[in-house]
Amino acid sequence: MRCEDWETGPGASLRCGLAALGAGVTRAVVVLADGPNLDPRAIERLLERDESVLAASYNGTRSHPVVLARSAWGDIPDEGGRALEPVLVDCSDLTPPGDIDYRR
Repeated sequence: MRCEDWETGPGASLRCGLAALGAGVTRAVVVLADGPNLDPRAIERLLERDESVLAASYNGTRSHPVVLARSAWGDIPDEGGRALEPVLVDCSDLTPPGDIDYRR
């Protein structure tokens, strides 16, 4: 699937990705590709909750993973998921996912 309006911001790409999911999908787990230390228990912890927008927090800092219920998919602004107000789920006892960027 090509995201024709990608230039409007990161929210467009996220909305396109979510639109590609099947009708039976009720929630999506969003993770960053450059977060190699993501602990799978953080995903499990978020999936235990029922709120429509959830994000892991580590020592009070919002991070990944993020879980979006289908009911929230239409609310994603052009600025992307960062503009949403999630319920933060404490994952301070786990290792944060990290952020590795490579210069090319």
